[in-house]
Amino acid sequence: MAYYNLKAKTLGGSGESLRKNIMNELNSGHAVLILVPGHYMTLAPSSDPSKVVLLDPFSNWADSRRGSKTTTIENVWNIYNGIRSAISYSK
Repeated sequence: MAYYNLKAKTLGGSGESLRKNIMNELNSGHAVLILVPGHYMTLAPSSDPSKVVLLDPFSNWADSRRGSKTTTIENVWNIYNGIRSAISYSK
């Protein structure tokens, strides 16, 4: 991350407190790398402060060539049976 001049911050908490921490970082304009069972994905800020853009390399959901799709953090949590860990990053 230092090579790209990025700063990382591990987001603590579990359940609702982790979801709130993630949303706080997204609403501050920071992207968040999440670990769900099976793989990593990135959450990006959305123009709607109650939603997230999910960038999933496995399914190509929100592929930039297809346009961004938004969802809620609760939907991500429920589909993937929780978020194991999260790291925000910014310049």
